[in-house]
Amino acid sequence: MTGRYTGQPPGAGQPQAGAFAHVLAFRDGRVAELRQFTNSHRREQAAAAAGLGTVRRMFKAAERRDPQTLLGTYAEDIVITEAASLPYGGVYHGHHGAVRHALAYTTTWDRLQSAGDRRMEPAHLAGQ
Repeated sequence: MTGRYTGQPPGAGQPQAGAFAHVLAFRDGRVAELRQFTNSHRREQAAAAAGLGTVRRMFKAAERRDPQTLLGTYAEDIVITEAASLPYGGVYHGHHGAVRHALAYTTTWDRLQSAGDRRMEPAHLAGQ
Protein backbone atom coordinates (compact mmCIF):
# COMPACT_ATOMS: atom_id res chain seq x y z
CA MET A 1 0.00 0.00 0.00
CA THR A 2 1.25 3.52 -0.78
CA GLY A 3 0.02 6.93 0.25
CA ARG A 4 0.91 10.38 1.57
CA TYR A 5 1.09 11.80 5.07
CA THR A 6 0.18 15.47 5.38
CA GLY A 7 0.37 17.75 8.36
CA GLN A 8 1.50 21.08 9.74
CA PRO A 9 4.63 20.59 11.88
CA PRO A 10 5.28 23.24 14.55
CA GLY A 11 7.20 26.12 13.03
CA ALA A 12 6.55 25.08 9.44
CA GLY A 13 5.28 27.87 7.24
CA GLN A 14 2.93 25.60 5.37
CA PRO A 15 1.67 22.01 5.49
CA GLN A 16 4.20 19.31 4.73
CA ALA A 17 3.56 16.10 2.81
CA GLY A 18 5.56 12.92 2.59
CA ALA A 19 5.09 9.69 0.67
CA PHE A 20 4.96 6.35 2.42
CA ALA A 21 4.77 2.69 1.54
CA HIS A 22 3.45 0.00 3.87
CA VAL A 23 4.24 -3.62 3.31
CA LEU A 24 1.70 -5.75 5.15
CA ALA A 25 1.71 -9.44 5.96
CA PHE A 26 -1.53 -11.14 6.98
CA ARG A 27 -2.28 -14.19 9.06
CA ASP A 28 -5.75 -15.51 9.82
CA GLY A 29 -7.41 -12.40 8.44
CA ARG A 30 -5.35 -10.00 10.59
CA VAL A 31 -2.29 -7.87 10.02
CA ALA A 32 0.63 -9.88 11.35
CA GLU A 33 3.39 -7.53 10.24
CA LEU A 34 3.60 -3.94 9.04
CA ARG A 35 6.74 -2.44 7.56
CA GLN A 36 6.68 1.27 6.89
CA PHE A 37 8.97 3.05 4.49
CA THR A 38 8.91 6.83 4.40
CA ASN A 39 11.21 9.72 3.71
CA SER A 40 11.33 11.63 6.98
CA HIS A 41 13.78 14.25 5.68
CA ARG A 42 11.15 16.99 5.18
CA ARG A 43 9.71 16.41 8.66
CA GLU A 44 13.19 16.59 10.17
CA GLN A 45 13.90 19.79 8.23
CA ALA A 46 10.68 21.38 9.55
CA ALA A 47 11.51 20.33 13.12
CA ALA A 48 15.02 21.75 12.83
CA ALA A 49 13.66 24.99 11.37
CA ALA A 50 11.19 25.29 14.27
CA GLY A 51 13.97 24.70 16.80
CA LEU A 52 16.35 27.09 15.07
CA GLY A 53 13.63 29.76 14.95
CA THR A 54 13.11 29.39 18.70
CA VAL A 55 16.85 29.65 19.35
CA ARG A 56 17.06 32.78 17.19
CA ARG A 57 14.15 34.38 19.10
CA MET A 58 15.81 33.41 22.38
CA PHE A 59 19.18 34.90 21.37
CA LYS A 60 17.61 38.12 20.02
CA ALA A 61 15.67 38.55 23.28
CA ALA A 62 18.89 38.02 25.26
CA GLU A 63 20.70 40.57 23.08
CA ARG A 64 17.94 43.14 23.66
CA ARG A 65 17.67 42.21 27.36
CA ASP A 66 13.96 41.52 26.77
CA PRO A 67 12.95 39.25 29.68
CA GLN A 68 9.32 38.67 28.63
CA THR A 69 10.23 37.47 25.14
CA LEU A 70 13.08 35.41 26.55
CA LEU A 71 10.79 33.68 29.06
CA GLY A 72 8.32 33.05 26.24
CA THR A 73 10.90 30.83 24.53
CA TYR A 74 11.28 28.65 27.64
CA ALA A 75 9.06 25.77 28.72
CA GLU A 76 7.51 26.19 32.18
CA ASP A 77 9.80 23.45 33.51
CA ILE A 78 13.02 24.75 31.88
CA VAL A 79 16.27 23.62 33.48
CA ILE A 80 19.31 25.84 32.85
CA THR A 81 22.70 24.46 33.84
CA GLU A 82 25.78 26.66 33.89
CA ALA A 83 29.32 25.57 34.77
CA ALA A 84 30.05 25.94 38.48
CA SER A 85 33.16 27.97 37.62
CA LEU A 86 31.06 30.86 36.27
CA PRO A 87 29.93 33.68 38.56
CA TYR A 88 26.35 32.63 37.75
CA GLY A 89 27.12 28.90 37.76
CA GLY A 90 24.60 26.38 39.00
CA VAL A 91 21.27 24.83 38.07
CA TYR A 92 18.16 26.97 37.63
CA HIS A 93 14.67 25.43 37.50
CA GLY A 94 11.48 26.79 35.95
CA HIS A 95 10.65 30.35 34.96
CA HIS A 96 11.52 31.61 38.44
CA GLY A 97 14.98 30.07 38.09
CA ALA A 98 15.32 31.45 34.56
CA VAL A 99 14.71 34.96 35.91
CA ARG A 100 17.38 34.42 38.60
CA HIS A 101 19.75 33.11 35.91
CA ALA A 102 19.12 36.12 33.65
CA LEU A 103 19.73 38.55 36.49
CA ALA A 104 22.98 36.83 37.45
CA TYR A 105 24.07 36.61 33.79
CA THR A 106 23.40 40.29 33.08
CA THR A 107 25.06 41.35 36.33
CA THR A 108 28.21 39.63 35.07
CA TRP A 109 28.15 40.61 31.39
CA ASP A 110 26.37 43.96 31.09
CA ARG A 111 29.29 45.87 32.61
CA LEU A 112 31.62 44.24 30.06
CA GLN A 113 29.50 44.65 26.91
CA SER A 114 27.82 47.50 25.13
CA ALA A 115 24.48 46.83 23.44
CA GLY A 116 26.31 46.60 20.09
CA ASP A 117 28.61 43.87 21.43
CA ARG A 118 25.73 41.54 22.31
CA ARG A 119 25.53 39.41 19.20
CA MET A 120 24.58 35.77 19.18
CA GLU A 121 23.83 34.07 15.87
CA PRO A 122 23.13 30.34 15.85
CA ALA A 123 24.14 28.77 12.56
CA HIS A 124 23.18 25.16 13.20
CA LEU A 125 20.98 23.43 15.71
CA ALA A 126 22.59 20.12 16.65
CA GLY A 127 20.47 17.06 17.23
CA GLN A 128 17.66 18.10 14.90
